[in-house]
Formats: sequence, structure tokens, C-alpha cells
Amino acid sequence: LPALGIWILIKEWGSIKNIFLSGIKLLLPSVVFLLLMFTTSLIPLNIYNANILGLIEGGLSEMSEGFESKTATYNQDIQFNKDVARSIPLIVGDSLLVKLLNVGFSYVGKIFYPRTFSFLSIPFLILTPAVVLSLDYLKKWIKEKRKEIIFLSIFLLTYLVIYIVRASLGRYLLPVAPVIIIFFLYFLKDIQREKKYLWILILTTVLSALGIYFEYSFVWVKILATVLLLGPMWIMYFSKRFNKDIFKYILIVAISLFTAGTSLLGSYTHGQIGAYLMYGYNRECEKIVALVDEDERVWINDIGWDRLPFILRGEDVQSAEWKWSLREWVPKKRMLRQIEGLETFNFSSRNIEEFESGLIANGIQKVIFINLKEKYSNEKYNTIKIEDILKLDMLKLRQEMGGKNKRILIFDVSL
Repeated sequence: LPALGIWILIKEWGSIKNIFLSGIKLLLPSVVFLLLMFTTSLIPLNIYNANILGLIEGGLSEMSEGFESKTATYNQDIQFNKDVARSIPLIVGDSLLVKLLNVGFSYVGKIFYPRTFSFLSIPFLILTPAVVLSLDYLKKWIKEKRKEIIFLSIFLLTYLVIYIVRASLGRYLLPVAPVIIIFFLYFLKDIQREKKYLWILILTTVLSALGIYFEYSFVWVKILATVLLLGPMWIMYFSKRFNKDIFKYILIVAISLFTAGTSLLGSYTHGQIGAYLMYGYNRECEKIVALVDEDERVWINDIGWDRLPFILRGEDVQSAEWKWSLREWVPKKRMLRQIEGLETFNFSSRNIEEFESGLIANGIQKVIFINLKEKYSNEKYNTIKIEDILKLDMLKLRQEMGGKNKRILIFDVSL
């Protein structure tokens, strides 16, 4: 929206009436869509849109928290990989100057953390030339009065500013990724032996090196990839003898293959591909839930499939207000309905006594316990152990069968 507003001002400069009419023309479809989302049953509710617009309990307070410096600059890799993830060091002290410096250092650190810009999203060797060229083209298009395409630069620059000052992850770059690619292709098209491009290459190299410092997985692979991908850029700048077009095509293909390969590797190591290879298609959930009747109350442990057993058993387990509650005056709140009486449960328990109490309180008839093989087991999936389950007198083993790297045990519950 800030980018849209700036573009309208530039495009229609000189006439307040034109600015107003253009704004209405551009924003009207979005306004109609939001009205339908929050006042009718025609458009499914997206609770994140309600949060952005301040239509949740607490108004814009939740939204504004994302712009607080501690929240916006927190290195989320520390939460999951605290032994290897790095954060930028801060100065010790309570003075105003020290606090201001630490805020600045925190935002600088955020720029270089892997979850901000990396090969899993947009790496610096693509981003840096794109940003510099977008600034260059913005000045050029304003001078040439190319108002119809100025929005590309404005959108990219305003989006990146908000992306940095707000809590964010690499996947949030998806909406602006096509624009980044456009300006990177402009860079490859225009590159020549001029001082401007030398500084772009130096800045790209420095930022890429600083980004690698904060990497902690497949570091040597990323170093090698950065060197191999930066090499053709430097050759295109200095070379007078080689055919530069060949290096452009090589670079585009190499970056495409590497970024696609990175996504596949990520999926293989801790994503869908890896889960399929370890546990089977959808972790064999459909086959497992078919072992009990649809109307039976069942507890099933979560081995990483989250809500899938509920969905396969036809249960509306997800509330439209699953993250925040809408304000009372929002018209659609009265239309929201949650199906009561779930027949599927996967509550966790701190110990076997708490688990037994949960079975009784919820009237569970069957327990499906998936015991992963030791090699593929994960502590967060097995808060209750099979050894404890087998000791419960209220559970009688009815069926046991094998699965891919797992054993499936079905118990009758005697309440």
C-alpha cells in the first residue's frame, strides 16, 4: 500500500482530483473483496487480514508488535539451532548512545541472518544488483517520465524496507521475488566496464561474504556456490574478449539450478521429500485412520502430520479464529460456526497419569499409537512412550501391524 500510494502521487502529480480518482480506481476491488470477507459468507475469512486491519481483539496492538526492534531483529535460527546459529554482538551499557547503536546493529544483523536473505529465499548475489539497479532505473524513469513502470522500483524498495523493519522470514519475499528477478536481469543486460558496475560487484561480494558468516549448515557448499556464481559476473565486467552473452546464460541457468537444488535439499533433509522417504506417503495416515470406524472416539499420536488425521476423518478441527478473535462488532463473527463433538484427539501429556486422565475425560474408545523405529524417532513426537502405554490396564491391544519405519498399535479402551 505505501508503494501504491507513492506511485499514484508520481503518476498523477499535479492534480489532486486525478490522484483521488486513481486511488479509488485501484483500491476499490480490494475494498470490495475485504467487505465481502468480513461481512458475508461468500469469501473465506483470513484471520491474518483481520489482524493487519485491526479487526481482532486488541486492535492494531498485535500488528504493531512486529515492528518493535527486539521482535523485528530477533534471529529465529537461535530458537531452533541455538548451538550453531550466530547473532551480531551488541555493546554492553545502558546509555542512550549505546542503546541506539545496539538497535542499529540489530537491524544490520537481521539483514545478514540466514532467514532474511539466503539461498532458500533471495541471496545477496541476486538481491544487491537488483536493489542498486532499481534505484538507478527509478531516477532514470522519473527523468524520462515513464510513470507506467516506476511502480516496479517503488514496490521493490518500499517492500524491502518494511520487510526489514518488521518481523519477517525469507518466504515473505515471495510477492516481490518476480520484481527482484526483473532488475537482476536488467543488471545482466546492462553490465559493462563502468565504475557503477564495479561498485555493484564489490558490494555484492562483500554482502555475500558477510551473509555466509552467519550460515551454519552446508557452509562450504554455499561458499563454493557463491564463488562460482560471482565468477561469471566479474568476468562479464572485465572481459573484452569473451562472449558476455554466454556467461549471462550460464549464470541464469546456474542460479536457477542451484536455488532449485537448495529447495529440494531442504525438502529432503527436513521437508516433504524426507518425510515421504522415511514414513511413506503422507506418513501412511490414510491407511492408519482407516483401521478404526469413523464414529469411534480415537486418540492418535502426532508423528508430524499435525491435523491430517482430523481432515481424513471429516472433522472441522480448524477454527476461523484459530489465532485471534474477531471484534464483536465485525458482522461475519456472528456467521462463524465450529462443529462441536470431535471424535479425534491427539492431546499431549507430560506423564502417563495425565494421559490416562485425558482418555477418561474425553471418553476415548480407541488408542492408535504409532511407534517410530529408533533410527527415525523424534523426541517431540513421542512424549508418551510405548513402554508406558503397554503398562496401562485400561488399554487392551487389539491389533498390531507394520508400516514404513513404524509399528502401528491399536488399543481398545476400557473406561
